[in-house]
Amino acid sequence: MIFSLGNYKDLLKKCEYEFVALDNCQSHPEYDFTLFNIVVSINHLFDWYLNDTNLSSKSRLKCIELFNQWQNFSV
Repeated sequence: MIFSLGNYKDLLKKCEYEFVALDNCQSHPEYDFTLFNIVVSINHLFDWYLNDTNLSSKSRLKCIELFNQWQNFSV
């Protein structure tokens, strides 16, 4: 495997790695780019978790119940 992001756990590790790297950012735009990468990755964790075929349906439904950003959406 060339790309080491295979599931939601890997994506979470990426976020943690970049969060630690923020302490070493000395200037802009380096800090901005790293922070942006973290935000975008965290935004996709929900999707990656739901698409993990190794998880039970019960686990996925619980995730939707807890973290679905559209559950209280009204027009």
